[in-house]
Amino acid sequence: MMNIPTIRIELQGIRETVQAMFAGSNNELTERITETLERTITEDWVQSRINEEVAKCINKAISNLSDSYTLQTALTKIIVERLENIIKGEPA
Repeated sequence: MMNIPTIRIELQGIRETVQAMFAGSNNELTERITETLERTITEDWVQSRINEEVAKCINKAISNLSDSYTLQTALTKIIVERLENIIKGEPA
């Protein structure tokens, strides 16, 4: 009969080691993502994105209302003035 060496694998130890490695990597990744988000998503950035989206919506709505360039320009001017008043806290 042949002597076959016994290989003993301690799965629990391997599992714990792998989990610890992933936990460390996960914490580092979470920290890096958090730092990047905090640098990127500032109040100015949010305000800029809001302004862009509001402008897109207004322009689309106005262009859907009329084919008249003069009417579109007048509506744009009125809406912009009203929004500026709202932002400044003045009565509409």
